[in-house]
Amino acid sequence: MPLKADASSWIWTVGGIMIAMVILVLAVTLANSIAASEEENRMLVQLRVLGDRINSLCVSADMAKDKFEFRFTDLTKAVYPASEENELPPENVQMFVSDGRSVEGRYVCLQLKDRKTARCRKLSCNAILPYLGPEPKKSGVLDILSGITGESKAYRHFLELEKADNIVIVRTEPGGGVKQKCNIQSVPGIKIAGFCSSSDNRSEALIFAKEEKVAIITDALPWIEGNKDFMLLLENIAKHFGGGKILVVWDNGRVSRDKGSTDPADITAAKDLLQRLGADSERHQAIAKDKLDKYGQLWLIRPGFCSDFRKGSQAAGCDGTAEWDTTEIAIIADFVKKGKRLLIITDAGPKLEVYEYMPPRVINSILSALKIPFLQLEEPGCYSGRDKFIPKTHETVNGVGPFGMKYTARFDCRA
Repeated sequence: MPLKADASSWIWTVGGIMIAMVILVLAVTLANSIAASEEENRMLVQLRVLGDRINSLCVSADMAKDKFEFRFTDLTKAVYPASEENELPPENVQMFVSDGRSVEGRYVCLQLKDRKTARCRKLSCNAILPYLGPEPKKSGVLDILSGITGESKAYRHFLELEKADNIVIVRTEPGGGVKQKCNIQSVPGIKIAGFCSSSDNRSEALIFAKEEKVAIITDALPWIEGNKDFMLLLENIAKHFGGGKILVVWDNGRVSRDKGSTDPADITAAKDLLQRLGADSERHQAIAKDKLDKYGQLWLIRPGFCSDFRKGSQAAGCDGTAEWDTTEIAIIADFVKKGKRLLIITDAGPKLEVYEYMPPRVINSILSALKIPFLQLEEPGCYSGRDKFIPKTHETVNGVGPFGMKYTARFDCRA
């Protein structure tokens, strides 16, 4: 009997160990799968941002510059230039990465390890881009263990972007290292007249630039909802700008309000405000220079909302919307240079699925043309859903009470 009991205990012990090993393998596999999915989402956002930064320079003057930090882990196979959409990287891409090789292309692409396909971002002009990727794996004990456990090493590349002879050149910045994050509140000539604030976040909500000839509001939801405090804020801004006839240009089409129409005809409070101000409004088609001659203020509501037709664009009223072009952006810049006033009401970028069809390419091209030293990122500022507009000391916020903001745009310094 003791022998049978010992054998039974041994079987149960071995069985328990085997079950534990199976559970461990399943847990590691699941963790690796989740990590790969999160890495892919992070990389796709960065790919969009890099593409938008390059596209902003495509429509900028020669010698215009920008910087970008690209982060990835060893789950990434390569970030690389391509001449065709969904083009795979060369088989010896690791050699290209090690050699610091750069190639001209019309796409910037990404492929993760263990993926058979690539994801690409089309560029508005040709760009010379380096091949980026993780360092080759070493064969040390720690590297072997990290491979078994699924632990990923983090990498970062600091990129310098420059427009030259109608092409954008992207270089890896020598030296690397962690860069000091810029705060636009410290940029000379910038005034912050309001924040959005919750227990989670604090981000700019009303920004003035160019000697207060340009104002930026970072969320369009209060306009869409016809919030009375928001309409008072707009009326105050119109007065602060010093009068002049107003032209309001909105970007997405007339759909039901619950789908986010920015057409004043769909928003009673907005329609009433524009009537009081004697303003004209139209859906974006093409901004001609002679059209702006009689106006002293130009208000742009979500410019570029429909500039890249992504998932959900028709549902958002973008069907038939005209693209923004470089001529229009130059006309807007000239409008401000003449001493006239510009108000931009923007919104969150496509990191949040509800706005994945709103890239900041157009607004960043406008900011670049105006030589405003910051740009909109493809990630939100305040996003908790509990945020409120918190006014600072500025004449445009007099009498304006806190109003709801949701998924505001986020801005950062342009290098």
